[in-house]
Amino acid sequence: MTTFAERLRDLRRAAGLSQTELAGDGISPSYVSLLESGRRRPSPAVAALLAAKLGCSTSELLDGEPSERDRRVQLEIAYAELTLRHDGAAEADARLTTLLEEAELSAADRVEATLLLARAKERLGDLGGAISLLLPLVERAEAGTLSATLPRVAIHLCHCYKSTGDFHQAVALGERTLETSRRLGLEGTDEYYRLAATVMSAYADMGDESHALRWARELIDAAEEVGSRGGQGALYWNASVLAEHEGRIDEALYLSRKALAHFGELGDERDLARLKVSVAAVMLAADQPDISEAKETLERARGELVRLAGELDLVEWEQLRSTVTLLDDDVPQAEELALAAIRRLPEAAGSEQLALAHRALADALVADGRRDEALEHYAISADLLEMTATGRGGALLWRDLAERLIALGETERAIHALRSALTSAGIRDRTRAVVSAMLAEQSAKSVSEV
Repeated sequence: MTTFAERLRDLRRAAGLSQTELAGDGISPSYVSLLESGRRRPSPAVAALLAAKLGCSTSELLDGEPSERDRRVQLEIAYAELTLRHDGAAEADARLTTLLEEAELSAADRVEATLLLARAKERLGDLGGAISLLLPLVERAEAGTLSATLPRVAIHLCHCYKSTGDFHQAVALGERTLETSRRLGLEGTDEYYRLAATVMSAYADMGDESHALRWARELIDAAEEVGSRGGQGALYWNASVLAEHEGRIDEALYLSRKALAHFGELGDERDLARLKVSVAAVMLAADQPDISEAKETLERARGELVRLAGELDLVEWEQLRSTVTLLDDDVPQAEELALAAIRRLPEAAGSEQLALAHRALADALVADGRRDEALEHYAISADLLEMTATGRGGALLWRDLAERLIALGETERAIHALRSALTSAGIRDRTRAVVSAMLAEQSAKSVSEV
């Protein structure tokens, strides 16, 4: 059994606060010192103020154990998390929204419920709703008034920005929170390196892959030096994607398998499942796709994705599984999987994965002899790529589409796709003025000859 004074001191230290930082709102540092020495007992109002700052309930601070109401709140949060793990994002959303309407939640419970609600909204495809919940938490974490660590919240917010295609915002937020994390002494932690890996990935998505690759090598060396297993796994994962974009498939597979080993040790089911999907994508990108291993890898990821991942993750799984099924000569099933991926998200979502789902459906339609329908979906895929494809990764997607159109004899559309690939890779058209002058001279000469 602990005394009030001992609990106050232990909770203050766990929150990383000095007596002066805990003071305020009419409470002096000297009064905090008297409370911790056991020479004073706080009034209910003072106890409530202290508990709010410490992120616990008043009953936990005064009595050393949660009240019946606190137990009910914590049970509700635990049930919402369990529901999220079993494909119940809509139910978790409703429960947590109702819970957060209660006025007297402790600070810690409110933060935990808000983080879970943001996860539920992301799972449901409501990225805007998730972002609106996470932004205030990041601001509070940067100010040092939030019990959750800054990298943990920033990773989630960066991932949401990346999913909406707002890579510039993801990079700006990530760079800022990495700097704040260093100032708060969090450099070298697993979550710090996971955040760095997320920002590195956003740089690559934005088209600055050379910077991302240099940074990846530096970060991997640093993470290995301090023994950050989770950080190494995240960095290997993103470095694998960069290697695949540059056509170094063997290196990409090597790095992705190292990442799989790390996440397997850590038991992070969601990231492990998402990584398996990325590994399958690398296998399919090889000159000679390893169809059987890609299929097996995707199947191993399916259960965890259904339970834990968001709609975008499932779209990626279904469109890749559609491609594997087509390569396995099951055209009807390939079409069905691609349609399932498309139906998960509205066209307005503007997702790169949605573009790939339409491409997968078009591939199946071509195999089924329905050329005109296929061309419609290739066109939708191109429209979505116009909104989302950037950098070398975007150029590869345009090239993939162009090759399909060339095979179908759609030369004009293929030329547009190849030009878009060059633009995504940062290779601009430098001929406009010359071509304009050439054509003007040619036209003038034709007129004079007539």
